[in-house]
Amino acid sequence: LLRRSEIRPRIAERIGFDGVARAHERLEVGGVQGKIILLPNG
Repeated sequence: LLRRSEIRPRIAERIGFDGVARAHERLEVGGVQGKIILLPNG
């Protein structure tokens, strides 16, 4: 489905591993619309 673009995940933010604490805080607070993507080399 993803390859055929039949679904498109909503990405709220891309964060490098050095920002894991910030990503966790955002999830705890709530209101994130979409997924937070953790980037190994970001």
